[in-house]
Amino acid sequence: MTRKVGCLVAGAAAVGGLLFGCTAGVAASKAPVPAATVTVTATPQVAAAVPQQTRQPSVKAVPAAPSVPAAPSKPAVPVTVQMPSLIGKNGAVAQDRLESLGVTDVTFGSADPNASVVLLPQNWKVVKQSPAPGARMKPGGAVVLTCVKLA
Repeated sequence: MTRKVGCLVAGAAAVGGLLFGCTAGVAASKAPVPAATVTVTATPQVAAAVPQQTRQPSVKAVPAAPSVPAAPSKPAVPVTVQMPSLIGKNGAVAQDRLESLGVTDVTFGSADPNASVVLLPQNWKVVKQSPAPGARMKPGGAVVLTCVKLA
């Protein structure tokens, strides 16, 4: 005889007068956990002159397949982008504009004789750019913005 018993996480199932604990599917996340399916197979007992032995039913836990949420789709990245004119713009504003186009490899250079390193782009103004305004480039390509320090 075979019986299928569904149980909830940390629940219990009673079969043939026996109580079986069911802890299948316990997860650390707050996502709902599907119920597990337990198959119990009991063997009928035959009366005989030999003392009867108590047989434990064999229990086979079959965990339910976990539900996996679909991965969010990423927006399509354009094949090429046209470089905007960034000359005269604040360094941070220019960087934000490039990032909105998908360009993340931005290097700042200094054209200021009194400061050789651009530490905070918001304190600098773009005076030259490479690639030039209007040029087409791949979003993964490198851009160099040459800047002067704001007074």
